[in-house]
Amino acid sequence: MASLFTQPSSSPVLASASDTVATPSKVPLGTSAKHTPLVPFQHHYAHILSCMAKHQLKAPVLGVAWDGNGAGKNSTLWGGEFLQPTQDGTQYGFERVAHFLPYYLPGGESCSLEPRRSALGLLYGCYGEAAFEMTDLAPIQFFTKSQLTTLQKTLTQKVNVSATSSVGRMFDGVASLLNLHHYVGFEGQAALTLEFAATQSSTRSVYPFTVTDTYPNIIDWRETFQSIVEDCRNAVMTPVIAAKFHNTLVEIVVEISHRTNNSQIVLAGSCFQNKILIERAIRRLSAEGFTPYWI
Repeated sequence: MASLFTQPSSSPVLASASDTVATPSKVPLGTSAKHTPLVPFQHHYAHILSCMAKHQLKAPVLGVAWDGNGAGKNSTLWGGEFLQPTQDGTQYGFERVAHFLPYYLPGGESCSLEPRRSALGLLYGCYGEAAFEMTDLAPIQFFTKSQLTTLQKTLTQKVNVSATSSVGRMFDGVASLLNLHHYVGFEGQAALTLEFAATQSSTRSVYPFTVTDTYPNIIDWRETFQSIVEDCRNAVMTPVIAAKFHNTLVEIVVEISHRTNNSQIVLAGSCFQNKILIERAIRRLSAEGFTPYWI
């Protein structure tokens, strides 16, 4: 791994696969604007490698890559990933050692500007078709009956939906459930508002979650989300719910770190631009004997 980060400037450039797709605004795969060869990497692995490059880290490490969405290696959208660089002599490989349980986003990319859609996908993942009858919940109220009928068919028939493990879209879904945002002007706006709400609470409480003993480990978020629904119905204060959600994500990082037995933990991806999330993750990981690294 070290050789990848000590090459001269004329050597191949590290690039996420999503950055090397030939579009009118991008150059073809395999070249850069200055004709420097590009080495394509999977989107989330590139997040981790960039942080490793910054800190001149060598494997073994556990990379935690959380963001909105990025193409995975199995025809689904990733965004809640725990990746380990392989140690079999190749500098380009990784193992997906853990990830969040996938859920469906109705409308695909439109979810990035409509948190209500992410909330609906998460509710459907928890409650199935009963989610469409939960009219006491804010995101359901922000759809018309006609829209709900269409979206119910969309989700049950798996038409125009994207399977994802995204933590970023979970932030959106929780923000919608708390009636903070159902539409946004830019991706990440709902997460910013949820982060601000969390700053207004000092709670250290955590929601329940489950991690399977399979390989890779699957983080089952459904009990977390169901508990958030119950807190909403019980009129728990928004800042408390927001803070508990952040705390839960931190404990998930700690739990997977213990399971993979890596001392170096790399935190990467847009979700870790969240000040509360990154600071609490650093503090908890350090307290548990890990060495965290971040961009």
